[in-house]
Amino acid sequence: MDLVFAAAAAFIAYTVKGLCGFGNTLVFASIMSFRADTVSITPVESVLGLAPSGYIAWKCRKEFAPGIIIPMALVMAAGSLAGTLVLKNASPGSLKVLFGFVTIALAAEMLLRGKAGKREGSRKALMLIGILAGIMSGLYGVGALMAAYMSRTTRSANAFRGNLCAVFFINDTIRLILYLSLGILTGGVFRLALMLVPFMAAGVAAGSFLAGRISEEKVRLGVIVLLILSGVSLIAANI
Repeated sequence: MDLVFAAAAAFIAYTVKGLCGFGNTLVFASIMSFRADTVSITPVESVLGLAPSGYIAWKCRKEFAPGIIIPMALVMAAGSLAGTLVLKNASPGSLKVLFGFVTIALAAEMLLRGKAGKREGSRKALMLIGILAGIMSGLYGVGALMAAYMSRTTRSANAFRGNLCAVFFINDTIRLILYLSLGILTGGVFRLALMLVPFMAAGVAAGSFLAGRISEEKVRLGVIVLLILSGVSLIAANI
């Protein structure tokens, strides 16, 4: 894996996280898919994302809602197992094409989410979204479906960030155990992730600095455009 390219991807992805509070996994995976296979990308991002998720969850711990965190973490864990098995056994080209479609669909969801009103989440919706989010998380490390659900079931920005990152932290820990047990997370992958930590930290710092200087709407639209272009390019390059 190209270290310079991976460092740039980590910086861009975590600048987005510093600006928006999420989206790092989707951006990192979208960029890295042009240079590496999904089975090499997902465990790297899982290692990188563990500490920021844990830190944000701890900062917002007063907003924890166990009735949301515990069941969502459980159903995501089940989905992650299925997604991890597919990650290990599926062909790299097929995963990239699938990820291209997933990226475009999630970009469209982000666009529509800004126009939708807040709604209460049902138990059936929680189960379905949790399992789908877990499968996507096991495959790509992407938790955008979870963010979409959490945005409709929490009442403040801190509650959204705290509960979402608590679920991410639990799920990332479970996924790392799965990746280790299946041989997906190797010593080389772990060393690469450690080398990218300074670029991840710099990206979070840059995003936090820019957060008060760029409107959230402009950032959101920029991320949507980036994701759509990445998704289309991945599909065109791998069909």
